[in-house]
Amino acid sequence: EKRPFERLPTEVRPINYGLCLKPDLIDFTFEGKLEAAVEVKQSTNQIVMNCADIDIITASYAPEGDEEIHATGFNYQNEDEKVTLSFPSTLQKGMGTLKIDFVGELNDK
Repeated sequence: EKRPFERLPTEVRPINYGLCLKPDLIDFTFEGKLEAAVEVKQSTNQIVMNCADIDIITASYAPEGDEEIHATGFNYQNEDEKVTLSFPSTLQKGMGTLKIDFVGELNDK
């Protein structure tokens, strides 16, 4: 049964992003890197984003002009194709950069 459409929370909004994928056509896997400019519109200690069929290796958020904060947990909601990135401290309002390294399997889904 198809689940009802649900929008992502609006505390953190992407402005633009770059995505790099490195496929391995022998093992049918890939590595990827995401770097996104984001706006934290409301202070939070988590970021919810769409995610399907990948495993996150590392994730971090760096506020403009400040130290990088590494995510301490990834909670996958596979049925909803979402993941929640948890951070050890509060992400304050303002602009910053979200970086994610991930891996996955090449498939025909």
